Amino acid sequence: MIKSLGIALIIGFSSISCLPALASTKTNLELPKSETVINEDIDNNGKPDRIVASYFIRPVLVPKYDSNACQTLSGKFVRYTLYADGQQTGKVILEQSYGTSLASYWIHKLTLDKDLDGNGRKELLFYMGDDTSQESMYLFIKPDGVKTVYLGVTDLPGASLNENFDLQFFRGEVIAQWNQIEQLWKSQNKRYVWTLGDCVEIRERPDARSNIVSMMSKHEVLTVFQSQTDSGWIGVEFPYGKKGWIKKNNISFTSPVSMIRFAKP
Repeated sequence: MIKSLGIALIIGFSSISCLPALASTKTNLELPKSETVINEDIDNNGKPDRIVASYFIRPVLVPKYDSNACQTLSGKFVRYTLYADGQQTGKVILEQSYGTSLASYWIHKLTLDKDLDGNGRKELLFYMGDDTSQESMYLFIKPDGVKTVYLGVTDLPGASLNENFDLQFFRGEVIAQWNQIEQLWKSQNKRYVWTLGDCVEIRERPDARSNIVSMMSKHEVLTVFQSQTDSGWIGVEFPYGKKGWIKKNNISFTSPVSMIRFAKP
């Protein structure tokens, strides 16, 4: 959920002060200027690395708030390009939407964070957030490409990683356990799921003909209250204590993953 109200955010990964913004429903396609966001030795090989952020517009399908429908809007995207070892030719490591023409996350940033896979190098963390929710993902840079693992969208006060790198709610309840071998998070006792797809239907009953009670964006973290294995539906709870049913092919019990492959020289 993306809004425009000015407050200070206290999130799981860091504490960030947000500048006040005026609530508005006017179309806004203004984009930031390209800039270098990281300029240091990322892979610890003694050679300088540089990551540049650039911006572009692309259509996106998103839930229409206050309506159980979807709409296509102009999405605001950030593209991060890695110039490794001082090279002049860069490789794209992430393209991610941080908002639309109607509303955007107040903050989006890429930082070096934690060594999750134990190889002695810190992973890149991409974070987006506002006064209601946050969304994060880790980037694992490999010789043939970049693996992005999504922690998901959670309402504030949000989620964080504990000392074991398990994903937990602000109050300390573990959502998903970190699996270092597979480099992803697995739902704790299958009590939580991630949504898959850009615009996912949640229905009143486990029946495709029942009323739609809400539409969800991809990578939302939802709580499971009942599973009907034979019918192919999962009963989930979503923000504000609401409940409904979602098709199993629209959820995952492991954190969503995507891969960008580097072109061979």
